[in-house]
Amino acid sequence: MKWLWVLVTVAIMVIAGRAQDQVRPNSMGEMVIRAVPPVTAATVLVKASDYAPNHGWEPGERGVEQATDAMLINGYDKLARWMKEGGRPAGPSFVIFNEDPATTEPQNLTCKIGYPVAEKETGRHLVTIEHMPAMTAAVVEHQGSPADRAAARDSLGKWIQSRGYAPAGPFMEIYLNGSHGNRSESDNRAEIRWPVRRTGPARGPLPNPAGTPR
Repeated sequence: MKWLWVLVTVAIMVIAGRAQDQVRPNSMGEMVIRAVPPVTAATVLVKASDYAPNHGWEPGERGVEQATDAMLINGYDKLARWMKEGGRPAGPSFVIFNEDPATTEPQNLTCKIGYPVAEKETGRHLVTIEHMPAMTAAVVEHQGSPADRAAARDSLGKWIQSRGYAPAGPFMEIYLNGSHGNRSESDNRAEIRWPVRRTGPARGPLPNPAGTPR
C-alpha cells in the first residue's frame, strides 16, 4: 500500500501546482519598439517620503514594497476624489516610476500616477493636466502577479540593449484592466513601456527568461 500513498501524494502535488499556475500566471508578450503618440493626461506626483512611518521603512525589498504601496494608495485616492468631482478618464491608468525601485532607497522613491483624458478636461485643483509628448518606446505586455513584473521589466531592459537602444526616460506601467493590483492575480494585465533612443545596431535576439512569449 505504500506505493499507493506515493501516487496519491504526487497527484495532490500536481493538482496544487496546476491550481497555483492558474492563480499566478506569468506570461509575457512580444517585445517591440514602437512610436507612441502624444497624450493629454490627468496626473498626480507622489513622494514616498510624504508617507514614511515614524520608524522608517523596513530594509530591503520589503521597504520598497511598503513605499510603493503607500504611493499608489495615496495617489489613486487623490485621483478618485478628482473623479468624484467630475473628472473623466479616457483610458486605463498608468504609473511612471521616476526612480528604479531596485536601486533606490524607499524614502527617495517618487512616481507619477494618472489617466489619459480629453484635452478639454480640467484638474479641479486636485490633479495636474499635462500634455505628454510623443515618444519611441520599447513595449511588452505582462500578465500575472505585480510582484513578478520586475522580472519582465528586467528582461525588457536587457532586450532594449540587445536591439541597439538605451533607455531615454523612466519606465511606466499601464494597467490594462484595473489599477495596480486586482483581487485575482490572474486578472493583472499591464503594459510595460520604456522610452528609448537609438545607440547602435542590434546585437541579435535575446532569450525571454521572464515568461512565455505569445
